[in-house]
Amino acid sequence: MKNLELSVAPKSEFKERDNLHLKSNQYSVKIGNWELGKDVTKLEIDMTASEIPVVTITCSPAKIEIEELQALLELNVEQKEANQQQLN
Repeated sequence: MKNLELSVAPKSEFKERDNLHLKSNQYSVKIGNWELGKDVTKLEIDMTASEIPVVTITCSPAKIEIEELQALLELNVEQKEANQQQLN
């Protein structure tokens, strides 16, 4: 499996400014070759000492397609219903 690479840098139009005073939306955030867009509302980076860094991305995508997860959710619902029937 290929490692994920996170890149955070001032957007090109803000590179000439004083980088110490940029707002969050004035940075370009990339994971690999994919640039996070306007649907991303929050990016948290936890770099606790002696632990692997953890990135949490909060977003509001217009469309979500998760076929395998849907199948897993249906399986869990079916299993829960079967367990309830056994109890009754």
